[in-house]
Amino acid sequence: MFTLTRLRSLIPRSILGRTALGASLIYAGCVGALWAVHRSLIFPAPKSGLAPTLSGTTMLKLDAEGSDVIALYAPPAAEPPKELRAFARPSKLSVGKGGMVVFFHGNGQELVDLSWLARALMDRGLGILFVEYPGYGVAKGRPSEASIYFAAKRALDELARLGITQDQVTLVGQSLGSGVAVEMARSGYGSKLLLISPFTSMVDMVQRFAPILPVRSIVKDRFDSIAKAKEIKIETVIVHGSKDSLVPADMGRTLAGEIRNATFVSLEGAGHNDVFASRGLDGTPSQLLELMVKLAKRGEENLRPNPLAN
Repeated sequence: MFTLTRLRSLIPRSILGRTALGASLIYAGCVGALWAVHRSLIFPAPKSGLAPTLSGTTMLKLDAEGSDVIALYAPPAAEPPKELRAFARPSKLSVGKGGMVVFFHGNGQELVDLSWLARALMDRGLGILFVEYPGYGVAKGRPSEASIYFAAKRALDELARLGITQDQVTLVGQSLGSGVAVEMARSGYGSKLLLISPFTSMVDMVQRFAPILPVRSIVKDRFDSIAKAKEIKIETVIVHGSKDSLVPADMGRTLAGEIRNATFVSLEGAGHNDVFASRGLDGTPSQLLELMVKLAKRGEENLRPNPLAN
């Protein structure tokens, strides 16, 4: 029988031994705490219960192996459908030939937070597809690296079904979404890639805040963009705030150095959450927004069918 006396006998008598035991217990406690909370930190999953209500857009609700994938959609360079209904499937006929921005948001956002960006892109003639993550906003399910990739691919496959060509698609990922956009580009989606405040990998991110803990054996949602960088073949632009205290700009520079022909743009004075507030040299409202629009806009020449379309 394990008694209190037996427990006391296990405690070293020397000060050095007791110090080592105490340090080991503290370390084990820190490992346990990180294991218990790290996924909630990676995926805080805000759920306001609100869906974006934006004129000219449709909320897609796509069946995917028994669950639903939610995305905010507006076709490029086309008139909006006469009757906009929540959770609809638009017709192929509504699709134009302009550029399409497919946006993957940060871990603390949901679609309802991004109505302003969707409107700004649409006002500049672009189509939009903003993909919601499982467990976020009005989307059911649980967020994970695998479930988010699955939702992203299902939404992109729907674009192909609707007649959007690969040439039309610019993949954009911000913060956590950068890892999603990199995986989509590696998987053959899109013709251009814009990464905003990207990290090299989620393991590297967690290691920054827990440098002495065995992070690699704890973190399973890796979003390992740096390992995938050599496989990215499409035109890539990486934008990072010079004063980002959450995801250091060096991570963006490192990623740019590993992606063939990638361009790195520093937003001077910008942090992690205010990158869209950075004004351009000509006084435009947002240097980043205008860069996104310039990258995504395209001519109608050299269109080729999307190989993912059925």
